[in-house]
Amino acid sequence: MENSANQLASILNIVLAVMIGILVILIVVLAVIKIKEIAKKKKEEPEKTKKGQNKKIDEVYQKESVYDFMDFDTVEDNMIVRKKGTRFVMVIKCTGSNYDLASEDEKLAIESGFIKFLNSLKFPIQIYIQTRKFNIDNSIREYKEKLNKLSLQAEKARTEYEVVRRTPNIPESKIKEAYMELRRTSNIYEYAKDVVANTERIRTNRNIMKKEHYIAISYSPLEEVNSVEMLDKEEIKDKAFSELYIRCQSLIRVLNSCDVNGKILNSTELAELLYVAYNREQYEVYGIDKVLNSNYNQLYVTSEDILDKKMNRLNEKVRIEATRQANELVNKVKSEKEKELKEREDNIDKMIKQMTQMILEQNKNNIGEDILQRAKQALEKETAKEKEGKNEEEKTKGTRSKRESRKNA
Repeated sequence: MENSANQLASILNIVLAVMIGILVILIVVLAVIKIKEIAKKKKEEPEKTKKGQNKKIDEVYQKESVYDFMDFDTVEDNMIVRKKGTRFVMVIKCTGSNYDLASEDEKLAIESGFIKFLNSLKFPIQIYIQTRKFNIDNSIREYKEKLNKLSLQAEKARTEYEVVRRTPNIPESKIKEAYMELRRTSNIYEYAKDVVANTERIRTNRNIMKKEHYIAISYSPLEEVNSVEMLDKEEIKDKAFSELYIRCQSLIRVLNSCDVNGKILNSTELAELLYVAYNREQYEVYGIDKVLNSNYNQLYVTSEDILDKKMNRLNEKVRIEATRQANELVNKVKSEKEKELKEREDNIDKMIKQMTQMILEQNKNNIGEDILQRAKQALEKETAKEKEGKNEEEKTKGTRSKRESRKNA
C-alpha cells in the first residue's frame, strides 16, 4: 500500500511540474506578443505624425499659392494682368537685322536711330531675352503632308505617261509632253523627300537654339488715382489697354528708325512666352499648341484620331486600287491591239489577195470582162502555188525536227 501511495504521489508531482512548465511557457509567449504590439504601436505613431505633416504640406500648396508663385493673374486682351487687376503688361517682340554685316553708313543710321529711341523714352521699359530650343515638329508635319500630295501627283503622272505611251497612233509630241511632266513631278518629289529627311536629321540635334528679344511695358491705372476712383474693373482694363497700345505703337515707330521691326504679342503669344519661361525643359516635348488644344485624354493618348486613321487608310486603298485598275486597262488595250496586229500580219497575204480581187471587180468596166477573168485565174494560180510552197516548208520543218530529235536521242 505504501509503495502504491508513493507511486501515485510521484505521478502527481510530475503532472504538477508539467502544468507549471506549460503555464510558464504561456506567460512567456504572452509577454513576447505584448512586447511586439507595443513596438508596433511605437513604429506606427511616427508614421501617423508624418502623414499628418504631409497633409499639412499638401494643404499649403494650393491654387492660390501657385498663382502667387507665377506672379501674374491671367492673360487677356493682349495683356498680362498682375496684382489682382491693378497692373497690366504689354510685350513687343523685336526682330532686327545683322549689325555686323551692315555698311558704315548703315551702322551710323542704326546708332543714331537707337539714340533717338533712348531719348524718346518717357516711361520705364524692360528688355527681356528668351532662349528657346528650336522646335521644328510643326514644320516636319507640314512637309510630310505636302510630300504625300507630291507622291500622289508623281504616281498620277506616271500612270498618264504609261497610258499615252501605249496608245497607238498618238503623236510623238504628246508622248514627249507626258514624259517631261513625269520627270518634273518625280524630281520635285525626290527633292521634297530629301528636304524632309534632312529636316528630321536636324531635329535630332538638341543643341539648336534661338534667341527671341522682347520689350515689356507695364502700366498701372492706380498711378492716376483721381481718374480711377470712379471706374470699375472693365473700365480700368480698357484704360490700361489704350495707354499701353499707344506706348507700344510709339516705340515700334521709333524702333523702325534703328532697323528693328516690332510686333505687339497677342494673348496666345503671351501665353507661349510665359509657358516657355516657366517650363524650359518641357517646352520641346509638350509645346504650347498642344497645351492650349489638349483635352484630358490627350495627356495620355497622343496618337492620331481613329477616324482620321480609317480615312487615310481608305484613301490609300482607293489610290492603290485605282492605280492597279489603270495598269490593267492599259495592258488590256495593249494586248488587244497586239493581237489584232498579229492577226493582220499572219493574214497579210490573204488580205492582199482579197484587196486585189476587190480592185479588179471595181475596175471591171475599164479592163473588160475577158481580162478580168484571166486576172482572176492568174490570181488563183498564184494562191495555189503559195499554198503548195507553205506545205512543202512545213514538211521540211517536220522532217528536220524529226532528224534533230533522233540525233539528240
